[in-house]
Amino acid sequence: MEGNMANDNEQYILRVATGGFIRESNGRHETVENEVLILGSLKDKLAVPRIKAYSLTIDNALGAANTIQTRIPGVSLNTLWATMDSAEKYAIVDELIVLIAQLESVTFATAGTFAVSSPLPERADDFIKTEDPSVQIFDEYATELTKDPKIVQDRAGPDLQLLLTSHMEKWIQDEIQRGHHELSCAIGARFRDLLAMLKELNDEGAFDNQPFPILLHHCDFEPRNLMVSKASGTWKISGIIDWDDAVALPSPLARVLPRWVWHFPDEDPDVEDGYLNDDQYPDPELSDENKALKAYFDAKIEAVLPGYTEDAYGQGRWLRRIWHFAREGARRVWQWPFLDQLPKEWAAGPRNLVDTNS
Repeated sequence: MEGNMANDNEQYILRVATGGFIRESNGRHETVENEVLILGSLKDKLAVPRIKAYSLTIDNALGAANTIQTRIPGVSLNTLWATMDSAEKYAIVDELIVLIAQLESVTFATAGTFAVSSPLPERADDFIKTEDPSVQIFDEYATELTKDPKIVQDRAGPDLQLLLTSHMEKWIQDEIQRGHHELSCAIGARFRDLLAMLKELNDEGAFDNQPFPILLHHCDFEPRNLMVSKASGTWKISGIIDWDDAVALPSPLARVLPRWVWHFPDEDPDVEDGYLNDDQYPDPELSDENKALKAYFDAKIEAVLPGYTEDAYGQGRWLRRIWHFAREGARRVWQWPFLDQLPKEWAAGPRNLVDTNS
């Protein structure tokens, strides 16, 4: 890429796409285009990398779509959290709550993935800013769904029950069309179980607060993507990276607890991080120190964002676990055991998954 990016006060990172979805019609790398779009629109709202240059296709010297971004100063929180003392962790929790509030200040009218209103140039050597992104309903790459007015209305998001139901009915229909072999029948049956769970959740008031606000959601809000640096001897969050999978979600789906704060994976080799694991129940047994840290987070976040803990705990855990399959389906090998287990846990466990470490 050509262009003058020289700035003695900045460092840069080259991100090269190694996977993701490439549109056959124009050869553009959708994941890279989405990241350019999101970072361009957030540069004045959040501490995020700035795109300096990009290429959306393989037509460049690297032979791959790529971006050049400013480097957020500091180091990954993932490398420090386990060794931080109590005072440092509490200070980071304060910073984290400010960051979550900033994320939630970015709202949308519709749930979905981000798209450009008008196509970006295939490459740019001196990128400044894009227009704010438009939001396209979740369509599982089946673009014909966006032409169906009922599906567009059902998946808009403020009515969360309709959003979840629309997705699951589509997956059931897909399995019917695949034929009556064993896997399709099993997956279809499990999705019917999830629809029954939704009906019970509705009867128990899970959707009483609709319409829900649609929030900006970072899909990998883990310490590896939080950069921290020291200022006057205190660790501060300097920014958040890895935005290529960001989406707009109703608040009960967006408010995934940062469980790593009180149950850091590196402190327990049997714990895995990730979307599904963050909403497992019952909660792990915590040390007194981590119980106190968790209680501090819960009290502070509720004071700043009233209603957060209601969405994050309780029925929100069921809704997010259902949402994973509603959006992704269950055709990947690793997904099937989780989908198979979920209705069994529903039948055996409490409906309102209250926190066991309070």
